[in-house]
Amino acid sequence: MVGPEKSSQLSLQAEILTLILDLIVTLCTESIGFVRDISLRSALASESRLRFNTNMRPLTAAHGWYNPNGTLLNGISAVLLIVSYSSASLVVCMNFIVWIPAGYDGVTITRFPPLILGVALLRQVMIALSGMRAAKILTWSSSPFDPALVHHTQSIPATFWCMCRVSDLDTYGGPAKPLDTQPSAWHAHPSIRKVDISLWVIVAACAG
Repeated sequence: MVGPEKSSQLSLQAEILTLILDLIVTLCTESIGFVRDISLRSALASESRLRFNTNMRPLTAAHGWYNPNGTLLNGISAVLLIVSYSSASLVVCMNFIVWIPAGYDGVTITRFPPLILGVALLRQVMIALSGMRAAKILTWSSSPFDPALVHHTQSIPATFWCMCRVSDLDTYGGPAKPLDTQPSAWHAHPSIRKVDISLWVIVAACAG
């Protein structure tokens, strides 16, 4: 058995190692997510379906069920992202709790979660690379006003939308005056409502 002082010290060491691993996983997933975002934006632009510079990737997909930027692989990528963060939190453990190996009290690395983490990150990289190859990417800039997008008419200026809200996307009343109070995100775009509803469904499922 270990005393309270050593237990607190080991807990701190485990938390620091877990934090470092989470930062590494975040760096990897954010890099993969950047590639996926640019690939999806390019795929939607080539299909003339890019209405916003930033799209919700789980809710917007290119045509084709087996398209690397399609709905199926977008859903798989979301599941793999969850698996990555879940497995990363289980990599570091304290042996005075689980007694592996016997007689050793300290911080150790488990065997199975790092394998799951590596497989999840590898699959995300493979999906991101396949999506990058399937889409015609003209620029890696995140700006919608990039000259390459404008030159190839993938980014077209929308006339008479000055100061219009997102919810006024299908209205053509000319320039609008800015409102004193903007509407809530719930009324701004249907995708926001889908996200909110799905989050509450998950809460209800967890409670059940």
